[in-house]
This record gives sequence, C-alpha cells and structure tokens, in this order.
Amino acid sequence: MALSSSSKEILVVAMANRSAAKEVSDAIDAATLSLGGESFFSGSGSFQPVAPDLNVGPGVGSNNGSNPKYIAAVMGNILGDSLTNTANYLAGVIGAYSLTGTLASTYPAGAVLGQITDGVTDADGAFVAYVDGDSSVTKANAAFKAMSNNSNAGSGFSYGLDLTSPAHDGYNALAILKADIRMSHDVCTFSGATAPVDGGSGTGAGFAGTGSLYIARDTGKGYLNGGSKATPAWKIITSA
Repeated sequence: MALSSSSKEILVVAMANRSAAKEVSDAIDAATLSLGGESFFSGSGSFQPVAPDLNVGPGVGSNNGSNPKYIAAVMGNILGDSLTNTANYLAGVIGAYSLTGTLASTYPAGAVLGQITDGVTDADGAFVAYVDGDSSVTKANAAFKAMSNNSNAGSGFSYGLDLTSPAHDGYNALAILKADIRMSHDVCTFSGATAPVDGGSGTGAGFAGTGSLYIARDTGKGYLNGGSKATPAWKIITSA
C-alpha cells in the first residue's frame, strides 16, 4: 500500500494527535506499508521513512534542576502496570536488524546505531542508561543486558563487548582515549604498548583508581594499581 496524500497528512498530524495516530496504525495493520508504490527502496541516496530533525536554540527547555524537560527528536514511552502475559517483547523503542546474507558495507550496521556527530565534544555517551524519578524505589537488573531468543546451535554473539575497530575508508582505527572499561569507584581495565609508568604524570594518572588493571601488550604482563588515582603505583601480578 502506498501512502496517499491524505494518509501523509494523517501521519504528520499523528505526532500530536492520538486518534490520528490510531488511523495510521490501523492502515498499517490492514496492509503492507510501502512508500512511493514500491515494495522496497533501491535508490542511491540516504533515506529513512521517518526522519524528524529537531533544531533547538540555546535557551531551550528548563533551567530548574527539580523540573527538567525532555527534549528529543523522537521519544517512545510504553506504559502499564502489573502485566500478566508472559510472551511479549516490551520496549519504549525497538530496533530490529533484518538484513540477511553477506554485508559489503564497511560502515556501522546494527539494530540501533548511536551516532556522536562530527564536532561534538561534550556528551555523556552514544548510549546512556539511567534510573529516573525520586517518588519511589526504582531499579533494573542491569544497565545493559544481553539475552538470547534463538534455539539454533551455534547462534550467539562472538563477543560480549567488542572495542576493536580497524581503520577503514580513510578513517583512523577506533581510539579508546583512557580505558577500555571503567567500573564503579574508578577501577579501570586498559592496556598499553609497554610497561606502565608510576607517578602523578604516569600511566592512568587522573582516571585509573586503586585496583585498576593494566596489560602491557608487548610482553603480555598484567599490572595492578596499588597506588591512587592521582598517583598510580603499578605492581606486576602475572607474566604471560
């Protein structure tokens, strides 16, 4: 089904009108939705069926820490209480990656991409998990969780966390500027080309707290910081 001009108008209004949103939802349920009368997109340019841009000014939103505002181009929020059925995928936003076969692109590909755009220098992260609200106890099993809904032998992730990204298409290899992992209390895990250096200007000074682990890649030796974050003192613990 191609979107008619009236359906396009409904889609625009749906951003702020729940009944209009239901009309769009019913139309999608009734038929396979396609754009431009085609069942797939095969153009050579960038394309997203839904791609809102929100351009904000310097004074946008709230300046009151007890009354913050949500400012976003897109927001999904699922609501409910004490759900009883056991076989549902539940989320505020779902990203599904359904491209089968081999992949020729050397650019990022995944169910959800988090992009820090060119020139940005101050962001908490490409993906940020946080606990919100002060009216009651709020908790979750993990900030980031991996699961499996596949029963085929051999299925799974090759790595739980992959921070190796070689140079491609003229871009540099991924640079981890401080540590591969920072745990609570500034305990870090990271590596370097050679043995670490102690002292206030040494390896990990200013970010690697007591108990941090450093691996020297040239020898495979591991070191623990027995000093402080301000003044690391690295002690060898093992040798490959």
